[in-house]
Amino acid sequence: MRQLKKQWNKLILRDNCHPFKAGVVLWVQISVWIIYSTALRNMVYMLPDKDVAAAMLNLELSVGGTLWFPNLTMVDSSLILPVTFGLVNLIIIELQERSRVKKTTKFQKYVTNFFRVLSVVMVPIAAGVPSCLCLYWVTSSVTGLAHNLMMLSPRVRRLSGIPATPSERAQPYTHLRRELQEALTFKKNVRQQ
Repeated sequence: MRQLKKQWNKLILRDNCHPFKAGVVLWVQISVWIIYSTALRNMVYMLPDKDVAAAMLNLELSVGGTLWFPNLTMVDSSLILPVTFGLVNLIIIELQERSRVKKTTKFQKYVTNFFRVLSVVMVPIAAGVPSCLCLYWVTSSVTGLAHNLMMLSPRVRRLSGIPATPSERAQPYTHLRRELQEALTFKKNVRQQ
């Protein structure tokens, strides 16, 4: 076990790939998401002090919306933003699931299903928060989806300085289209039977 640990540490140093590096981005993103969400909530409810500046900011939010959500301090009664938030998160999860090269492990299946359920559970939560908060969540999720799609491209990965890996597909978008077609065909066949 000591020799294995020693070899593991040598590989980490040689390839500069400490496992903590993969998680640090996630923890930073979660922290920023929580901080922004809390800040937006505080603006809507004029926290911590209900002074003139807070009232002015709240007034700007109440007239700063657009389309079906003209008042950013109110919940989206049409449910378009909360449902969009849930759908975009589900698309991100499915994109990650369908772009895997290796066979999914049992643990990965549990984690994927947990995040699927979490995406659905977040819809009613998003339906109960002010529109500005839900709009931020939707924008953040759409940006994450765009990043995920861009980082599938081998060309973008090379431009970003990411070396080729065995888990990278040469034609990722063609693969995703095939996966989607197979899933839709499978569901259609199941319904017909």
